[in-house]
Amino acid sequence: MSNIETGSQGEDQAASFLVQKGYKIIARNFRTKLGEIDIVALDQKCVVFVEVKTRKSLEWDPLAAIDSKKQRKLTTLADAFMADHIKFQHFDYRIDCIGILLKKPIEIEHIEDAF
Repeated sequence: MSNIETGSQGEDQAASFLVQKGYKIIARNFRTKLGEIDIVALDQKCVVFVEVKTRKSLEWDPLAAIDSKKQRKLTTLADAFMADHIKFQHFDYRIDCIGILLKKPIEIEHIEDAF
């Protein structure tokens, strides 16, 4: 399985997990010239930007890949999304991180309001 396929499978798992928790998925792989947000969802009246990191083994902690540079980029992307989507401008927003370990059973770690 390629890294792209692994990432896509992880994002599918994360989206299903969020829907089961009652979130509504607004967008997947939202792209701008600045970069990409894996999942944009609504948790009641809060827009949630979700960064998903997927691994196939415990050699690497999926969430350790979200360093300070990535955090700044995600914050910039979230601000851009909010500025471009007027209907959400009065909503609060937060950035969540989801780590997926693709093994049996699949392990999912969800950190709300990660930074």
